[in-house]
Amino acid sequence: MGERNSMTIHNMDAYTAAVWDYKILDGCLGRGNIKPTDVDGLVERNDRFLFMEYKPTGKVLSKGQERTFRALLHNPDNNVVVIEGNPMTETITRILWRHLDETFDHPFQNGDGRGAFRVLVAEWFRAADTRLPFDLNAASRAALK
Repeated sequence: MGERNSMTIHNMDAYTAAVWDYKILDGCLGRGNIKPTDVDGLVERNDRFLFMEYKPTGKVLSKGQERTFRALLHNPDNNVVVIEGNPMTETITRILWRHLDETFDHPFQNGDGRGAFRVLVAEWFRAADTRLPFDLNAASRAALK
């Protein structure tokens, strides 16, 4: 029997009941359309951060998310990765990884980007764990071998 996908929602009513919609903040954030954003995944190691956002294939970041992630990249200890794919089948069709002014943007045929994603994350963690600079170019070359 296969492993259970930890991303699976087993009780949609319970999940929906736990989602905060932030209506309580209406009027608190100026006169615009400013709303809190969420981050799907966040890893911290030695004050270095990996922000992860998951999107279904073909979906794009909202303008607010894009602006937020761009601002996060002003800190050299932050990395932002957007994964496109299908969480139910755990397929990855595109990885968009940003660090400082470097970008790794790669599509994967047949959703086979899981191995590359694992290599990139492992390389990021190795650099964070040893407090060495993260080299996205070298990590992306290793991920595509």
